[in-house]
Amino acid sequence: MKFWDLSHHQQQELRERALRRILRRLTRRNYKPLLPTISSHAGTTLEARSNACVLAEWIGDALMRPYINDLINRNLQHCSPSLRKAIEKIVCENVTFDHVAFCAREHDRCSFSKSGANLVEIFMGAWGREAYHEDAEQWISRTFLPVLNVVEEAAHIMFKEIFGA
Repeated sequence: MKFWDLSHHQQQELRERALRRILRRLTRRNYKPLLPTISSHAGTTLEARSNACVLAEWIGDALMRPYINDLINRNLQHCSPSLRKAIEKIVCENVTFDHVAFCAREHDRCSFSKSGANLVEIFMGAWGREAYHEDAEQWISRTFLPVLNVVEEAAHIMFKEIFGA
């Protein structure tokens, strides 16, 4: 059964279950991600509320999805391509990024951020321009593999309920 064979209602149900499961299972007590460390120069330009902040958020958003997609493809080869795509959409949602910032205890750190989700994207964008590919890949893996596992678990539980498999 492919994810896209599910009705729109079932797709929404999977999304909601996965997000609830992320919030319940990954708490500040057991999930402690660290945001990338950015250089003092990059931090200064971001605090100045310049266009660098907007640019860093845009770059971070553009960098996150391919790295997360690669993580999913490496770790969920046993899942169908359509289910991997559905999991990618859930993991890349702002509510997920916001929870990562909250668990990293960075949620209220910077007043320039509209939300914790934007903070994760801003840090990834500012750091991603300075970091090596391998470093970014390792950070994404450390940070999002626990999230990925929880979403996959939610999908399998729901599929068992729907299809009895």
